[in-house]
Amino acid sequence: LARYFIKKSNETKAAIRGACIDSMTNAYNRNTYEEDIAELEKDTERCKKIFVTACDVNFLKYINDNYGHDEGDFAIKELANVIKECCEDGDICARFGGDEFVIFNRNANEDSCHILEQRFNAKLEHHNSIVTKPYKISASIGSVIEKVDSTYTLFKIVKMADEVMYEVKKNKKNSRAGALK
Repeated sequence: LARYFIKKSNETKAAIRGACIDSMTNAYNRNTYEEDIAELEKDTERCKKIFVTACDVNFLKYINDNYGHDEGDFAIKELANVIKECCEDGDICARFGGDEFVIFNRNANEDSCHILEQRFNAKLEHHNSIVTKPYKISASIGSVIEKVDSTYTLFKIVKMADEVMYEVKKNKKNSRAGALK
């Protein structure tokens, strides 16, 4: 009887994990991300200043078109690994969709953005130096640190970080296009 309950308990834990975790990247999935934002929105005392980073793979279409979707999936998984290595205890890291990720840190200070971006770039560079692929994994990140209040909801702060990330991405695409001419 005890084995039965242990087995059922383990199955329940696996089902709960499956409902919260993106199976490809082992980051939180979008549903969990949205639930966490809703919970944080209710408790602004816990996140007076929040640091949000949006991140996605650069040139994923190029990788998919030239090396196949398995390689595109590999790039997404590896980016997820680099992002998770950069997260600290208490950070929330979620796959927002496709190749996009969001990181939340409730204990932010003015140096948080700079430190995370430095750590991220160093880990991505190290990763590219040890993984032998015909392409390098590149990513764009955009970070925002803001006080959560009636003007800046968490959803608005995430949108702001996403806009910063897309501006960085656009600049990288423009510099690559110039290099290819």
